[in-house]
Amino acid sequence: MDNQEVKDEGVSLGEIFSWIYKGKLIGLIVLVILFVLVFVGIRFIYNPSKQVYNIKVSYSNVFDGDKYPNGSTFNYLDLIRKNNLEDAKVASGVDIDVDSLLYGTKSSITVESIYVYLDPSDTSSTITDTYYSINVSTNAFKSEEDARNFLIALAEAPLNNALEMVANDTSLTDYLAACESALTFENELSNIDYVVNKIKSGYSSLITKYGDVNVSVLNEASKESVKYGYLSQLNNEFSTYLGSVDYNLLSYELNSKGWIKPTTATIDYQSIIDNLTAKLQELEGRKSDLDAIIANIIGGGIVTIPTEVTTELLSITKEIQETKLEIAKYETMQDKLEDPLHIEGSAAFDSKLSSIESALLNKYVATYRVVNNYLYNLNASANYYNSGIVVSEGGFSTIITLALGLGLGLVVGVVVAGFVGYNSLKKQKLAKEGE
Repeated sequence: MDNQEVKDEGVSLGEIFSWIYKGKLIGLIVLVILFVLVFVGIRFIYNPSKQVYNIKVSYSNVFDGDKYPNGSTFNYLDLIRKNNLEDAKVASGVDIDVDSLLYGTKSSITVESIYVYLDPSDTSSTITDTYYSINVSTNAFKSEEDARNFLIALAEAPLNNALEMVANDTSLTDYLAACESALTFENELSNIDYVVNKIKSGYSSLITKYGDVNVSVLNEASKESVKYGYLSQLNNEFSTYLGSVDYNLLSYELNSKGWIKPTTATIDYQSIIDNLTAKLQELEGRKSDLDAIIANIIGGGIVTIPTEVTTELLSITKEIQETKLEIAKYETMQDKLEDPLHIEGSAAFDSKLSSIESALLNKYVATYRVVNNYLYNLNASANYYNSGIVVSEGGFSTIITLALGLGLGLVVGVVVAGFVGYNSLKKQKLAKEGE
């Protein structure tokens, strides 16, 4: 009797397998249904919300520190600003909802700056490189190809902007153009100095960056290679030209001779002098009033003069001195414009500067711009850290998805099969006992 009770209370492994075998059809149906549900749910619902397309990019020879060639600052956050996203959309030809990326809830775009250290385990070690990681939700694109085209266009925008800046840089020619309208030789020579120093420092910088390379540039019109020579040769040729025109003596000559631009001969200096004289008289009148106020204060027995009075007196005194110097300068200029020798010397100096400006514009600036643009285009690049340039990250892989679906379906299917088989066998047993 006791053995019978133990037998009734326990379940053998064989019985369990018999239950499962009995309900195998239902279990198989459950397995298939769950497998399909899990696969579809992960593949088409969960993964799209978690997966992102990623591109990792760094830039070589594009920026000077964090500055673009025109001096403006590069900020990696600009990569995902709306105007840049819209530009990438146009450049790539990809139909993407930029507003949804920035402000939506189903898709998003992020960017982060990542430093590469000489010793990866020590963040205080030297930074050897910096790259930028851009992530975009996969559900923002219709295909991986669209994602690739869009992200490449976005990643290369800073490079293309920099290349455009270098190609369209007219700062040197603008300075030379301003020489014509300069009111004084001092202003004109200052503009020329800027151009000369930019070319000299420019060649030195190019040699430091790229070495003393021999430059040959393809002429797009003639399809022929134009040989410019080594950078050091170009720099030496420029220095030789400056020496041939006694460039370093121009400033000394101007200061010692006091040449006046011929274009200023039409200026009514007497009117300027009269206006300055009237201003001087007004300032001296205000100074006299302040002197009187101070005398009254002292005469009244007050030792300390109010700060605002002394401050105003110092300011007016300084302005009086400056106005006197201006009057003397314009009187000297007026006298010089009536001196034939000075007029002749000024004309010769003006011709000398014009000749230098022409040589700079037509040869040296033109050559430097071509060489600088060529070397910048040759060396500036966007470098990708992903072997496939664009990769998908996040969510579950297909293999894991299949394993999860099969595993869950198998467990639940076996349980359901066992339960169904148990009930079926129990009913059969009860039916036999009833007979």
